[in-house]
Amino acid sequence: MPTVPTFQDLCHSRLYAFPNRIYKECIYMETPEKCALAKCEELERELKRSPDFQLYLLTQSRSDRARMESVLIEIPKFALWLTWRGR
Repeated sequence: MPTVPTFQDLCHSRLYAFPNRIYKECIYMETPEKCALAKCEELERELKRSPDFQLYLLTQSRSDRARMESVLIEIPKFALWLTWRGR
């Protein structure tokens, strides 16, 4: 009787056909925490296109960061990123 392939088996068998997509899915989607981490990293890559977000990342002063957060929080992706990142 043939066995049903596991998720890891499918990933490893397709790894060479679509290395980036399949590899990321295998690594990041194993647990809900890893899935959230992958989504957080994806949001951060998208947000880094914004000069305001880049300035936020460079800011070291707590008061300046809080002020910038109050402005950037109106961007839905920033609010989601900030929530998932855990401040």
